[in-house]
Amino acid sequence: MAELAYKFKGSGHDVPEEKRKYEEPDSRLAKIFETVLDEGFEEKFASLMSKTHGGEYFNRHELELLGKFICESVGREKFSADEAKALLLLYQDHENIEKAGEFITALYNNAKEKVIIHDVDIGKPIKRIGKGLAENKVLVNKAPIGNHFGSDAHGIIINYADEYKFAHPSSYGLEPGGIFLNYGKIMNNAGEHSDGLWINAGIAGALGEKSEGLVLNFGKTNEFGEEAKSTAILVNAGEADKFGNDISGVIIALKAPKQDAKTQDSTYIGPEQCSQIPKLQAYFDKIRQKVEAGRHDYNLAIKLAVSLDAEKMRQRLAEILKDNLEGLL
Repeated sequence: MAELAYKFKGSGHDVPEEKRKYEEPDSRLAKIFETVLDEGFEEKFASLMSKTHGGEYFNRHELELLGKFICESVGREKFSADEAKALLLLYQDHENIEKAGEFITALYNNAKEKVIIHDVDIGKPIKRIGKGLAENKVLVNKAPIGNHFGSDAHGIIINYADEYKFAHPSSYGLEPGGIFLNYGKIMNNAGEHSDGLWINAGIAGALGEKSEGLVLNFGKTNEFGEEAKSTAILVNAGEADKFGNDISGVIIALKAPKQDAKTQDSTYIGPEQCSQIPKLQAYFDKIRQKVEAGRHDYNLAIKLAVSLDAEKMRQRLAEILKDNLEGLL
């Protein structure tokens, strides 16, 4: 049996047993994983990886091929999330274990479970956990995060954890239909290039940079929406030091930033205008209440995330603003 001593306690969530045990993973699966760690992902899966990425990481199609390759190699259609966690525990001292995130996520994408609780802390950051998460999966993260956490996800990512010290994690991109709900701390590139729905209820350094999607801030951010695209809708209902430069989208500022906003290239709906639209305030108050309810109960957070749809939210905002601000959305 592989033993795990949890170093991380989920804030107000189910606290795992101190010495929870996992069954040893499938020996065939463990052998593939060990070979990958020994040889490196670039060498082992070079034929699967896009040359446009320089062999550095997998895109969505390549992640699907990776999952298919693993399944065919082991002779199985599905895995369990616990098997993926057991691999991390079994090889936690391997010098390349920090690069295992895409392999683990490929297993999660092919897991029997729809909802996966990632709560394994091996004392070092695992890069790219949740990257390219499949659209039919929900990943609830309670373990400290590394770089590219949840990047390019098509599914639902709910994060309760903070970054590893000195890890400087980032969370680039979010595909259309993807949802990211953050209660933790991500100081770099939170929601950058996002084209889905990104909700910050924690701490984000730079939030929504170059975003094309819908980004809501109920938490804290140093800078919001730098170079956001014309399709972006940025909603600030929390604490923001400042809005970024060169924003081309729509800003709904229920709360003003600490510094004057530079919004010459955007449609700016400021606090005074927002205060004159009761339906707008009520709409985001309702979302905020549900977000807060999920802060200490991930089941409520999942229920909220599953109910949200970025396109429907855009339509609802257009309806609310139509009579007050014709043509803005």
